Amino acid sequence: MLVIAAGCKKEKPDSYLIETSQSSIIWRGTSPIAENTGTFSVNGNNLKVKNGKLINGTFNVPINSLNVTNLPPDLKPVLTEHLLSADFFNVLVHPMAVFKIEKVDVLTGTPPDGSVANANFVIRGSLTMIGVTKPVNFPAKVDIVNNKVSAEAQLQINRTDWGMNYAADPALGDHHIYPMVNLKIKLVANKN
Repeated sequence: MLVIAAGCKKEKPDSYLIETSQSSIIWRGTSPIAENTGTFSVNGNNLKVKNGKLINGTFNVPINSLNVTNLPPDLKPVLTEHLLSADFFNVLVHPMAVFKIEKVDVLTGTPPDGSVANANFVIRGSLTMIGVTKPVNFPAKVDIVNNKVSAEAQLQINRTDWGMNYAADPALGDHHIYPMVNLKIKLVANKN
């Protein structure tokens, strides 16, 4: 028995480094009369892959990387500054959001409406933002080929779950900003 146990070598997971230039989060926020869109950059160096499968890890979202993509140059700084203020991300106190991947399961059945095309896994984890950590699970398309991880996902989060309550009251009418925010995540990572 001891000989068998000694012969069984546990394979360590490999670490993967996120390629920031190829990875991003695209966001979309809406109100009754308008919508705004933009991006965040993503970084991190510890996505873990074992036996050809993504198993866990974390990726970081530097809040100062926020970029508004739909407004003209004169309006873009106004919205950017407001989103970075204490009304929303409070970047001076909370400069980073972190998503921790805790479990990756093979997707069975039909993915929910709004999921990324050809989703093949369910990523289960937690998002820490503005000092609050909440569970977030979503279908994703994950491929690992030639020591490269490619992952894509589409999901919605409710910003009020993280205490981001600015203009979340429907009684504000046209000034109401819907709590649900659409996110498109794209990650590309290479083996360290």
